[in-house]
Amino acid sequence: MTPVRAGSVVAILGLVIVVYGQTINHEFVHHDDGAYVFRNPHVQEGLAAESIRWAFTSAHAANWHPITWLSHMLDVQLFGLDAGWHHMSSVGIHALAALLLLWVLYRMTGAWWPSTFVAALFAVHPMNVESVAWVAERKNVLSTLFLFLSMLAYLRYVEKRGAARYALLLMLFALGLMAKPMLVTLPFALLLLDVWPLRRWTPFDTGWRSALRSACPLIIEKVPLFVLAAISSVITIIVQREGGTVQPLDAYPLALRFTHALVTYLAYPGYLFWPTGLTVFYPHSGEIPPFWQWSVAGIALALITLLVVKYVRAVPWLFTGWFWYLGTLVPVIGFVQVGQQAMADRYMYVPAVGLFVALAWSVTGLIERTALGRAARITMTAVAVFALVALTARAWDQTRYWEDTKTLFTRAIAVTEGNYLAHNNLGNAYKRAGDPERAIKHYRRAVGYKPDHATALNNLGVVFSQLGRLEEGVAYMRKATEALPGFLDAHLNLGVGLAMLGRPEEAEPHLRYVAANRPHQIDGLFSLGTVLQQQGRIDEAVRYFEESLRVQPDFEPARRALDEIRQSRGRPIR
Repeated sequence: MTPVRAGSVVAILGLVIVVYGQTINHEFVHHDDGAYVFRNPHVQEGLAAESIRWAFTSAHAANWHPITWLSHMLDVQLFGLDAGWHHMSSVGIHALAALLLLWVLYRMTGAWWPSTFVAALFAVHPMNVESVAWVAERKNVLSTLFLFLSMLAYLRYVEKRGAARYALLLMLFALGLMAKPMLVTLPFALLLLDVWPLRRWTPFDTGWRSALRSACPLIIEKVPLFVLAAISSVITIIVQREGGTVQPLDAYPLALRFTHALVTYLAYPGYLFWPTGLTVFYPHSGEIPPFWQWSVAGIALALITLLVVKYVRAVPWLFTGWFWYLGTLVPVIGFVQVGQQAMADRYMYVPAVGLFVALAWSVTGLIERTALGRAARITMTAVAVFALVALTARAWDQTRYWEDTKTLFTRAIAVTEGNYLAHNNLGNAYKRAGDPERAIKHYRRAVGYKPDHATALNNLGVVFSQLGRLEEGVAYMRKATEALPGFLDAHLNLGVGLAMLGRPEEAEPHLRYVAANRPHQIDGLFSLGTVLQQQGRIDEAVRYFEESLRVQPDFEPARRALDEIRQSRGRPIR
């Protein structure tokens, strides 16, 4: 590698360090980081045999991604629960992915400077901050690393076909899918690379029939990849439906999904080229956008698509870049609505690469075709450097907002309207800090924006109960179970609250529901035993106390309850 190219690599690494080095002092955020690391007992065991088995069999967090779980376990094995080093692991993976992107693009195109520019944009773009600075999004940076490795393996296979090289491609793709299933679009992306820069398929140089015939061998060679993608898609849909993250059609009708997708497809490039107002959660309005918005978006998307197809021979990188953007966004554009966000910065981590490529090679093509003079070349280089500097500064500032939970969600409230999730999570932060009044204020704001927000309703109930205002607390918990009938925490809290009010008969069905759905957790089992004891149904209560001890042998409240029953009876428990 020449000194100039080595300098490019060092510069990209330096940009990553400048932007993300500050995360060494960041905390975990109370927004999925607990589920993934600091409240996950399996991950906290490190790379133990039982934890590894759990990683491959669990659908925890409504995902099946064992490679991601193993990466978190390795971090715990190495660093314990030091959040800074967990952040550094994600930063390291991101830096490696940026360098791999540079190398893959250079190997495919032979063009060093456009490849460097794309890799630098990927390294420091503010929209990528969420993926890198959020520990729970390790799955995104890790799967993208495998994506770029898969692209490199595919290039090697194209250069010299062989079973071993194809097997390596399959293995890397499978590992990527097991880190995050968003990689299901890889076979489609490889077909785009066949058009440009690999030029294995030139569909517009001949008629459509001839083009289709020439495409068949390329499609057939990717059938194993499509099969893996299909299997991963089925697993993901099943797991996310069981986890309750896939939204039903009655909540998000097809017309809403389609029109919202059109608007979002056009909104993402806007954030990409003017990255202000970025945040962790963009609330979904739940309403069809105004006619002018989705119609203009649809017309614009259609025109762009027609133009890149029409001029594919002259500027094939626009074809590949544009369809890369459209295609890799399909899993998360909202046709299958997962969660309640309208969009997410992390969803652009891979799709943005297509737009970066289209921009970089268009500028390069303009310079080459118009034979611009030295002054013009220097000017365009200066503009590129200025853009990278500006993006680096903006990304550094954006990373700062991920310092801790309060900072993150205070920022979200400042740049969005009606952000019920941000208010709820900020309320949680104040509750943990021992400030219940401010917590109540934010929970009320969350419910004001979204009256059926079950989590905020339940949190209001918990805070009021802790303040001794049990009747108010129970009322909110009841609303939470009505808003989301399967909300186990709300049923548990409601059952406990009713028992504390001396209404065990009302509490029993809620606690039975929890015990039936959480047979291996003591909270529902012990609480159900308590309300049965309150009703004088001692033998039934004993069964649940004993079950609690089977789940957790050192659970003293259950042991004390059994001892009290023994003493009151003066004989052994049956």
